[in-house]
Amino acid sequence: MSRSPLISAHAIDGVFAWRPDGPVRVGEFLADAAAFAEALPPEGDLINLCEDRYRFAVGFAAGLLRGRVSLQPSSLAPQSLRQLAQDFPGALCLVDGAEMSHAAEAAGLPRHDVPARPGAGRPPLADMPWIDDARRAAVLFTSGSTGRPQPHPKHWGRLVRNGQAEAAALGLDRAPHVLVGTVPIQHSYGFESTFLLALHGGCSFWSGKPFFAQDINDALAAVPAPRLLVTTPFHCCRPPRRWPRAWRSRPRPPAAPNCTRSTVPPSPPRWPAGAPWRARPGRCCPARACGSRATWPAPRAGTWRAPCPWPT
Repeated sequence: MSRSPLISAHAIDGVFAWRPDGPVRVGEFLADAAAFAEALPPEGDLINLCEDRYRFAVGFAAGLLRGRVSLQPSSLAPQSLRQLAQDFPGALCLVDGAEMSHAAEAAGLPRHDVPARPGAGRPPLADMPWIDDARRAAVLFTSGSTGRPQPHPKHWGRLVRNGQAEAAALGLDRAPHVLVGTVPIQHSYGFESTFLLALHGGCSFWSGKPFFAQDINDALAAVPAPRLLVTTPFHCCRPPRRWPRAWRSRPRPPAAPNCTRSTVPPSPPRWPAGAPWRARPGRCCPARACGSRATWPAPRAGTWRAPCPWPT
């Protein structure tokens, strides 16, 4: 029986995550996960609705330690959550705010709040947990745009290899970045590119999920360089009002002067041929496009790259 560590590319005293109150090291994260695992009810898989990436990570790791599966729905709609509860009887919602608590309550599901630091006051742990590679660690779901969302089970060994392969494809195994994501961590793109890259790619991540351009800038400014922005074509194609009017007709990434690189999922914006733009060192540059992530067994070879479209 093969096993893999919960975190494979960090030293025990390395920084795993960044919160508004400062960095969280691997040993401190393990203490948080162990403390929360002790507080979980004795049975039931975990519908992880946490928007805060660090609290999601604590809930996910606690579930692994207790042998629970992380159920990651594509929607907070009550009907979707009720269908999920029917398919996984006894499931419990992990929540971290009023919106997530309301979604669980509207669906009539039990909920359990994930504290910001469940292991506060405990000493950091020095022993890394090892997980059976054959264990079903998570179930991700398609969007349901063509019908009922379809589940796609993910086993631990495959998730470990996915994180390692994506880090190698983006060069992050050689030069780890701090990850700042605008995408939900429950979805396959955000799950792999903001969480698995931290578990098994040597990166760390920002706990928040910024949306507006200034929020993105503030999040990038809150973490040290080098930084990688994990975002979507929506953010790339909706310019902030503070850009000059002449720029607004051209698709471009958000104004993120603190960003070193960025990744985008499918359908990257098409840069107009001959546009008077050139790459600038240290600016936000699309680094990757990928297909449907929920159904992929592993990251595909090759990356999509384009010149950075910042104006000269």
